[in-house]
Amino acid sequence: MVPMDKIIDVRSGIKTGANEFFYVTDVTDEYGDEDLKELFGLHRERQRR
Repeated sequence: MVPMDKIIDVRSGIKTGANEFFYVTDVTDEYGDEDLKELFGLHRERQRR
């Protein structure tokens, strides 16, 4: 095995400082199953092609 930085240039991405927007938090414990289904449209059946 070869360390990745030996074969490619490893750099950090652009830092925006907008962590509240980009940082994802797990909120599944704050909502019930039915709330999540309604919120994300999971109550609809998939359309068949």
